[in-house]
Amino acid sequence: MGGGGIYVPLGILLFQFSPKQSSGFSQACIFGAASAGLILNSQNRHPVKNIREDAGIQQGERPLADQKKISQAEQDEYVARGGKLYTRPIIHYDMALFMSPMQMSGAVLGVMIQQMLPNWLYLLFAAVVLSYTSYRTFKKYFASREKETAQKQQEAEENEKKASSVAISTDQNQEQDIQTHQSQEELSSSVEEKATAEEGITKEDQEISGEDANKKALRIKYLEADMRQYPKDKVGALVALWVGLFILTLFKGGKGVESLLGIDCDSPWYFVVIAFQFFWLFAFAAYFGWKLMADQKARIEVDYPYLGETDPVWDNASIRFYGAFCFMSGVVAALIGIGGGMVLGPMMLIMGIDPRVSTATNSTMIVITSSSIAVMFVTSGMVPWSYAVFYFFVTFAGAFLGKTRIDNYVKRTGRASILILILASIIAFATIGSVVILLMRLADKNWCFDEFQSFCDVNEEENCPTDRFLAEIQNKFLQ
Repeated sequence: MGGGGIYVPLGILLFQFSPKQSSGFSQACIFGAASAGLILNSQNRHPVKNIREDAGIQQGERPLADQKKISQAEQDEYVARGGKLYTRPIIHYDMALFMSPMQMSGAVLGVMIQQMLPNWLYLLFAAVVLSYTSYRTFKKYFASREKETAQKQQEAEENEKKASSVAISTDQNQEQDIQTHQSQEELSSSVEEKATAEEGITKEDQEISGEDANKKALRIKYLEADMRQYPKDKVGALVALWVGLFILTLFKGGKGVESLLGIDCDSPWYFVVIAFQFFWLFAFAAYFGWKLMADQKARIEVDYPYLGETDPVWDNASIRFYGAFCFMSGVVAALIGIGGGMVLGPMMLIMGIDPRVSTATNSTMIVITSSSIAVMFVTSGMVPWSYAVFYFFVTFAGAFLGKTRIDNYVKRTGRASILILILASIIAFATIGSVVILLMRLADKNWCFDEFQSFCDVNEEENCPTDRFLAEIQNKFLQ
């Protein structure tokens, strides 16, 4: 999820950066960490690997594939009859294509606000947002942990029942008696079914009408499309999104990098380029939001096997809600130096998305968002290029090693809730760090509360506005 909650305090305490500089420095670090996660996640598959095209099909608004009701023996029999089991990539590309531009548009606004925001207000805002997010994430962790424990106990009880059932049937030796008295009619039926299986045709398929056969063909088409590990069209769209914003950022320029159009923040064309940034991102999000709803409607019509609550519902209400939430997460990401995962990650968990899918999709979105914000900070002159590049590679190496270890732990124990615990712990650390740094910096400045800065000025305030305010009150009182 990036780790911005750690990088911001470390930038302030170890490198003596100002809070705003540390926020920009954090984005370069987040970019490196998320890039390592993206490389690993792009090779992984969805936790559910046994989706059948006819599994759990129900007539209704959203047919659900309840994989838990399908035993391993039934799956083996299904494959032996010529059936195929489907899965997906662990990254939810469709969700990323809608949420990323909304998050990036919020980040554009957040960087603009960041340049004018006083440091004490920035740190206070960070503490409030992170404390609430930490509370919600810890709450989600305990709920997920309890659910995993109950599921493991249920599996243990089922295994114990199966073991005792096998022992009883072995003692009674019933299986041999049944095989001895098997009727000739059952034997011929078995031979007929085997012959049908060799041809890859089940009795179900023989009874399907022309209309149902067409629905099944479309359903299989959608399942095969969703199964692609590297969907070139979706990956290409994400790259195009980033490149478009990067070009517009170079056109805009800043104190760190000269504009390709020769404009600065005093020029009216500067705000025209910013308007184009918002237009590009909102148009991108609108198209893929509409596509999400259209694709889901088409899948529902052919009884696509959705995976229960882990597959979000896309309609007008949810598109508006998730879009607004992503926009605000981008604003917060740019304001307080996080990758957006601290805000968006808990929201995805509340949506019911599997924690492994949530973290993988978040990592993909964070790569796009954090790299864009880092470029904006560097071009604005708030972060040196040397620090940004060097610590990109440092965090890349650290995240690559850390994610490998954590993924192995999740596969070994089945405890995906550990991902939620890590997220909640880092957010809590960031909350405490923001409060401590806020108090330390105010104490060093004799409790001077600086004021908002000019849009084109990114320097620290030298004169204390608090002292001026108190002096004015004192003069009025003396008069």
